[in-house]
Amino acid sequence: MKPWFVILCVGSFLFGCGRREKPDEPMAITPVATIDEVASIVGHSDEGLVAFDFYANWCGPCRSLAPVLESVAQENKSRIVFYRINIDNVPQAAQLFKVDRIPYVIFVRNRAVVAQLTGIQPKEKYVAIISAYSVKRARQDSLADST
Repeated sequence: MKPWFVILCVGSFLFGCGRREKPDEPMAITPVATIDEVASIVGHSDEGLVAFDFYANWCGPCRSLAPVLESVAQENKSRIVFYRINIDNVPQAAQLFKVDRIPYVIFVRNRAVVAQLTGIQPKEKYVAIISAYSVKRARQDSLADST
């Protein structure tokens, strides 16, 4: 096999994995670039459920999980806000949340971690956590209790 062919195949794989099916659709997951942004987001988590996806560009499972999380974020954007944190660029965030392996997704509400998932999990697990902890769900529960 020719070396240029191998390089072409590997390059196509690496750069093709980040493509979205609908390129004109905005990303539903917001990247976080600093620890100050993380602190601000956590500080405002009393306004609703947020999720942090800890990843690294070199992590194969993280690349596999990205489209799943993008889909979950897009389908649940009225109930949760998703953020991505590259642990190589913001290691302080990984230290703050004691991230010891990736992919690692944490869910924060009222300034506290309410759930976390490590590794690649089925889409249904992410949706179940969103259903259990989202503000929309909490409001529905409180309305049912008052009747």
